[in-house]
Amino acid sequence: MKTCFALFLIIWMNTLNAQISINQDSVAGEHVSGKVIQVESRDNTYSQELDALYVSNNASSNKSWKITRKVINQPEGWTNYLCWGEQCYGANEDRIWSTDLYVVPHDSNSVIDIYFSASSSGNAHLRYYVSSDGINYLDSVDVKIQSTLTSIKEPSFQHLRIYPNPAKNIVNVLNNTNNAVQLSIYNVNGQNVLPERNIQQNQTSIDISTLPNGMYYFNFLNMSDNSTSVQKIIVQP
Repeated sequence: MKTCFALFLIIWMNTLNAQISINQDSVAGEHVSGKVIQVESRDNTYSQELDALYVSNNASSNKSWKITRKVINQPEGWTNYLCWGEQCYGANEDRIWSTDLYVVPHDSNSVIDIYFSASSSGNAHLRYYVSSDGINYLDSVDVKIQSTLTSIKEPSFQHLRIYPNPAKNIVNVLNNTNNAVQLSIYNVNGQNVLPERNIQQNQTSIDISTLPNGMYYFNFLNMSDNSTSVQKIIVQP
């Protein structure tokens, strides 16, 4: 009986593992389920977006999954945040924290976009779990980040905020930098969907009521030093 139960458990676990996979590319990227990804930040880069992770639903039915992020190690002053499904989440100081559930259709995938800001040189170790309840984990991937900042310079866009996110009808851009910025808005296909505009200091409201639901990229260009920043915004009905 014990042998039969153990065999059943192994088969059941293998079946669960076959239903989900994590890759660094949506089609033919490296399979990274249960592995460690090593990342080196670009020189003197304060904030950085990591390569997207694609969580694939290989089952025959739709699955509702959430992402749980666990901080194994992170230097003081560093922050990290992520986007999962159609929702972007701000930095969270809890060591273990979970997103909302998102439905991943069968034979399809959803993306984990990971961002971090490093205010000093150092190393961070983050772990990302996939589950339906935030407790019984189905898969995971570790991300180890090495930052080698040789000088600290306040980023051009540290005092620029977009809210709300997700948004509908109106998005507010709060520009507390010392410079004007140029805003371009693109859809996931790289098409410019609204006219470019210059945003001076203080708050600007942007009408997005004509945009279909989905993810959009707000591309900011600092007019004084030509530095750029891209932020993802979800438009909801």
